[in-house]
Amino acid sequence: MFSILLVLLIFGTIYSMVQRERYEAGVRRTVRALSVVRPLVERYLLVKEGECPTDLEAVRLQHSMNALPRDGWGRPLRLVCPSVRPGVEYVLMSDGPDGKPGGIDRIED
Repeated sequence: MFSILLVLLIFGTIYSMVQRERYEAGVRRTVRALSVVRPLVERYLLVKEGECPTDLEAVRLQHSMNALPRDGWGRPLRLVCPSVRPGVEYVLMSDGPDGKPGGIDRIED
């Protein structure tokens, strides 16, 4: 009985380590995607003299790109423009691993 519990504990520990690494890898990929898209949004705003894009599709079309990078979980990034935050022109983010807009696990640049 003890050996079964020990094996379950070991497998549980390994499983949680793998899940944690998957999450951290997703965060790293998302941060890279945000760092690629942010300059494209900045150029859009510059060319359009501060006019907010309706969405990231408008940014993609302006730059004649086939696709924009997605977050670490394969979902499109989200752009909120204009931002509701004082002094911030726009917010570029990922909805995070759960994919819920505005969730507590979102990742913003």
